[in-house]
Amino acid sequence: MNPPPLPGSPAQRFLAVSGYFPPIVGGTSTVIRTLLSAFRPESFSVIGETPGSFDGRHDDPDLPAAQVERIGIPGWIARLPFGFHLTRRLRFALIPRIARLIQRRLAASGAERLVAVYPSWPFLIAAYHAHRRTRVPLIVYYMDITIDDPSNPSLNQRALRRYEEPLLRAAARRLTLSEAVAENLTARYELDCVTIPHAVSLPASPPAPPSPSSLSAFRF
Repeated sequence: MNPPPLPGSPAQRFLAVSGYFPPIVGGTSTVIRTLLSAFRPESFSVIGETPGSFDGRHDDPDLPAAQVERIGIPGWIARLPFGFHLTRRLRFALIPRIARLIQRRLAASGAERLVAVYPSWPFLIAAYHAHRRTRVPLIVYYMDITIDDPSNPSLNQRALRRYEEPLLRAAARRLTLSEAVAENLTARYELDCVTIPHAVSLPASPPAPPSPSSLSAFRF
């Protein structure tokens, strides 16, 4: 069970966009869910990928259906021959639909901030397009380092080369999970970043929520 929201959480309403969110398993899902647990439930909503797109299931309680909207690729496609590669391409083909969903949710919720999470290029790019169309301030939260290397999938490489720099420059604030990620982005683009470290308490479960001081990065 997640801890109760921290006192003094930011009051602005925001929309969080993350391809990885419970019940989808993974480190990003855990970090985002724990981070959001520090905010009052009425202050945010989420757009994430449909759980059927991935194997496995996160055991953290999901948010109310009214607070989370999902979009993604049917899970059965991945079970087809070459389905994994097909699914990767179809995720990128969803970008226009994800962007329209973000725009509708921004209008319906009255969100004052749009927070987009990396990794997940399709959702990050869609948030960038929605930001440009709506002018709602964009905050990006990088949880990993992007690497321009031929060993990476070609669609990810194209996304990085075409979108990363304009996306980062368009962001009102650039948040990172670690100093290493911040240093990488600063070295490559000469842009300032704010680090929100995510600590894990090994003797206890679940991971410890971020401190109130680190959440001040959302206030600007």
